Amino acid sequence: MVEDNFKLKYIKYKKKYIELKKIQNNLDNIGKKIIILPNEYNMLGTDDKKNFSIYEIDKSSNPISYIKNEYINTIEGGNNNILYPIQNQEDNVIKKNIITPDEYYLLSDSNKSKFEIHESDYMKFPNRVVPKNYIKIN
Repeated sequence: MVEDNFKLKYIKYKKKYIELKKIQNNLDNIGKKIIILPNEYNMLGTDDKKNFSIYEIDKSSNPISYIKNEYINTIEGGNNNILYPIQNQEDNVIKKNIITPDEYYLLSDSNKSKFEIHESDYMKFPNRVVPKNYIKIN
């Protein structure tokens, strides 16, 4: 009975060791990813950690994911902003006068009523009214 417990523990720890070894061998692949998780971030060296910044945080300000600095410069014109939960995104969208359809769908129903279609995309769908952007109603 005791030997069986030792065998089970050995198998369990050997599996963990093999998984950790695979992860250690793939550190170069982790550095090539655009978005990584906190456990992958903690495994990187200090030089590689400088290449990543916090992308999302949860309500208690703990990082959920990290993004490569090179990639964040290509989106949003290089603003290195931390993406907060949806409520803060909605507040940022409400402040704008003209928003995209993607931003429009982030809004709640009560805030959607504050915007109307500004331009329609007739080139894409000539037989339907498909919004290109929305404008705030005064």
